[in-house]
Amino acid sequence: MSEELIPHKTMLTRLGLSRTGVWRALHSAIQGFPTPRIVRRRVYWRVQDLPLLAASMERYCGRGEFDKARRVNKLIKKSGSKAEKSVKGKRKRKAKQGEDRHQLDLFGRT
Repeated sequence: MSEELIPHKTMLTRLGLSRTGVWRALHSAIQGFPTPRIVRRRVYWRVQDLPLLAASMERYCGRGEFDKARRVNKLIKKSGSKAEKSVKGKRKRKAKQGEDRHQLDLFGRT
């Protein structure tokens, strides 16, 4: 059972897409987005999937939606890690009173 595969760059030129745009669309969980085949660390696409890929890219909302979803996921992870840190009870180190906190410049003056 042999599939006809084309390299990633060839697919990009045929459909007129950018590498970054395809990566964002692939990671934004679009329903029915075809997955690439990876052979020896190289990315290939099935020729049969090209029309489906083109249709999926038309449904892709763009960078704004991708970035919004990414920020939400980042905030969710960050809030979870803050809860874990507060349980551990680590405190920040306070600066000593009267300690000179100025950084010296190149010639040793403050």
